[in-house]
Amino acid sequence: MSVEYRDEQNRKAEDKIRRVLKTAPSYMQGFYQHISGGTKEVLTQLYYVSDVVEFMKYEKEMVPSLAETDLKDFPMEMFTVFSVQDLNEYRDYLHRVRMITNASSKRYFSSLSVFYKYLNAIGFTEHNPMRFFSYPALNRHRIVRLDADLSSRLLTGVLANDKYLLEGEDRPVVISIPETVQVKRDRLVLRNYAILRTFLGTGLRCSELVGLDLQDINFYRGCFTVVTKGGDENEVYFGEAVAEALKMYLDGTSLPSSLTEKYGEDELEFCRKNAMTAGFARLVRDTYPEESESFYRDMEALASAMRRQGRSGLGPKKNCEAVFITTRGGRMTVRAVELMVKEMVRTYLPDYPDKDIFSPHKLRATCATRILSQTGNVQLASQQLNHKSVAVTARFYAELQKEQQKAQVQKLNVDEW
Repeated sequence: MSVEYRDEQNRKAEDKIRRVLKTAPSYMQGFYQHISGGTKEVLTQLYYVSDVVEFMKYEKEMVPSLAETDLKDFPMEMFTVFSVQDLNEYRDYLHRVRMITNASSKRYFSSLSVFYKYLNAIGFTEHNPMRFFSYPALNRHRIVRLDADLSSRLLTGVLANDKYLLEGEDRPVVISIPETVQVKRDRLVLRNYAILRTFLGTGLRCSELVGLDLQDINFYRGCFTVVTKGGDENEVYFGEAVAEALKMYLDGTSLPSSLTEKYGEDELEFCRKNAMTAGFARLVRDTYPEESESFYRDMEALASAMRRQGRSGLGPKKNCEAVFITTRGGRMTVRAVELMVKEMVRTYLPDYPDKDIFSPHKLRATCATRILSQTGNVQLASQQLNHKSVAVTARFYAELQKEQQKAQVQKLNVDEW
């Protein structure tokens, strides 16, 4: 189940925590035991521990008396003398030197705040400069999403598999897909289509999607069982369009009956044997030189259908229960899904102004907007996307109302009063 995937990710995070603690002062072990006894996610615990250690490394560089001190010997007493000015200087360092955004640097200071609360809780000190520290201001970014037309063009393009993004010296160029690339990518078409359909139809987070196992899909109830952000199990519902895309990927496509009935076993066997050949178009012409162009197109269509065998055609590894897998048969990573989504958007929506910053999370935003547009039910959208609070979802609703207001204003006749 996706719970097992979650457990695996937690084990990896715990391994990283242990590696960080090996280089850190011994009192950090007590801090880790303190935060791990709560309800925080393991990944959050990793951030807390590593962020505090990063602050220690910075102060070692800044404080002359600590220059020769090993990190493991960083004195705990230093935390009783750090001031708001020290924190301000660290904030400037994160921005100017590390080039970290306000949103990311806020996490560092949240970790320091938790650490100081721990020091206060155990009675080590009453000093806490975080009480007076001004967190980096967060700029609210506009919501990036696809409308109905763009979503349809993207899905249609992925299924067609007829374009290729060529990275040029000046800028990327979209061209007709070379046959060698088309043959290779045909195996991935149904998977990529199912992923995009699932994002658009359910609003899953990327980590939730890659964590799906086969037994997490309930077609009868029309839902996934996912481990959501925070570690809870939840049911996320999907409609018929998502179900069809998933079944097509899991079962593979059937060969077109119009072609299997039209041609004999010799032609079908030729296609089966050579479907993955990069030069199939030339090979079929060399093998059947007297045939018509319609025959060659039919053979290419049959070969393409044979390549599109979905999950089984990707050769899943033994005991691999992941829904979405790579060409090597293992579970896809979050990064792999992110790169695929970005490539497909840049390839099939070349004129879309936000194509270069697009990500799976933007498909989640698209799903939220679609639910609100069709139902107007903020609570429903919030539950489907498992938002922390309805206030998060309300932002999407406010953005939708702005779009509706814009459309109404643009339709106004300036000559009428």
